[in-house]
Amino acid sequence: MFNSEKSWGSSLSLIAFYRNQLIKFDKIGFGRETEFNVVITENLINSTKRRLCQLINKRAKTSKAQRYIPKYLQNGVTTDE
Repeated sequence: MFNSEKSWGSSLSLIAFYRNQLIKFDKIGFGRETEFNVVITENLINSTKRRLCQLINKRAKTSKAQRYIPKYLQNGVTTDE
């Protein structure tokens, strides 16, 4: 496996991780705690969205990354927040 292929796989893993975190935060809800006693706040969600967008934008040149963009991130959320 070439380094670029390893990098691609790592990037997809990170994208999936942040996407899954956002899904989990949505299910848990604002003000409630995760299994690690982290309180879900607007700042936590915005930071997670921002990082997810950064990772997606880095890989957006390929169509594979597009499937990892949740619908609520496709419009209006950027890395500039």
